[in-house]
Amino acid sequence: AATVDRFAPDVIVSSLSRSRFAARVVTRWKSIPHVECFVGDDYSPARLATLSRSEKRRARLVKLADRSSSWAFERGIALSQHLKKEVSRSLGVCSDRIVVLPRGRDPSHYQGWDRAVIRRQLDVPENAPVLISVGRLVPQKGMDVLIRAVERVKAHVPTVRLLIAGDGEQSAMLERLASALGLESNVKFLGSRADIPQLLAAADVFALATRFEGFGGVFAEAMMSSLPIVASDIPVARELVEPGRNGLLTGPEDAGAFADALIELLRSPDR
Repeated sequence: AATVDRFAPDVIVSSLSRSRFAARVVTRWKSIPHVECFVGDDYSPARLATLSRSEKRRARLVKLADRSSSWAFERGIALSQHLKKEVSRSLGVCSDRIVVLPRGRDPSHYQGWDRAVIRRQLDVPENAPVLISVGRLVPQKGMDVLIRAVERVKAHVPTVRLLIAGDGEQSAMLERLASALGLESNVKFLGSRADIPQLLAAADVFALATRFEGFGGVFAEAMMSSLPIVASDIPVARELVEPGRNGLLTGPEDAGAFADALIELLRSPDR
């Protein structure tokens, strides 16, 4: 409240649950218009399925508080049509209170990179077929499904490489999985990176077996890098990926179907 008094804003914009709840209290108290930004589908069954029992209980309590106080914002901004629909349903608010405003990217950041130079820096053979995935190494992103799919791809495309840019709680587990599947020379874990545009320039196909997303900005980044996409067939991906035009969609959790789609694009990159 003291910060609000010091800056005297005309509008308060909040994002993520903690700041949203705080902003709801302060804006009602100070009679300041409040705009909330919704960046994730916090209460989706797919997200809840990745939580422990105690985390699910907490999520249900948070949802109850979220829904009961949802009257305390004037307008909302969602990153996708799917997210708008889910926020309206979860919080019990009229969809007219929410507008869709996807996150933008600067196209110039994704052009002009020297593919051969970047591959040499990554120690990736110049002629190897390269897949890339970008995301936190957490259950949501389905990196386990992707690694299992690459095992199948390797049987048809032995020189395939998968670059994984990201870090998270599943890092060690995913490295063990890749090793157990005999993919030490095929899967390269790059850790958290700030040079995503350059990494995308080194690849042939972008792949993300994500279980749920609020928007999926990496899909937009892949498209700006002129990469075909293989992704899980989830609502957000359907807003960005048109099968047969800029990529392929497969059933979530289906490593076999995901592998088939990857093989198809690697063999027919212009598809």
